[in-house]
Amino acid sequence: MNAIPSPSQATHSGPLAGVKVLDLTAVLMGPSATQFLGDLGADVIKVESIDGDSTRNIGPFGDEKMGPIYLGLNRNKRSIVLDLKQEKGREAFLRLVKTADVVACRKSSNAIGGTTSQPTFGNCNNCGWLAQY
Repeated sequence: MNAIPSPSQATHSGPLAGVKVLDLTAVLMGPSATQFLGDLGADVIKVESIDGDSTRNIGPFGDEKMGPIYLGLNRNKRSIVLDLKQEKGREAFLRLVKTADVVACRKSSNAIGGTTSQPTFGNCNNCGWLAQY
């Protein structure tokens, strides 16, 4: 797995420059919300399962597993694949959470711990979260 480039390697400008968002959303509404945050300068890291986001399979493909809807919804985002069902994947995710300002996830986030009303992220009391319903 390739390491995610540090924010110093990426150029972010706009009113949300310096804000780090972890994006665990899927399909359309959640990725749209985090896309807007990225458009405003936030450093958005898309966290995908090993199966990938379901929008990867929609529409004609220029590249394998990257249809136009997926590419449009995930512009201005970096990406990492983590298997949150495995201990190492959860550990890596929690390390990312400790550096995040916002965690955006689906309402049913049992894969990362917590309940369906609010996920728990270990010692991340300083980050906000957005739930996709």
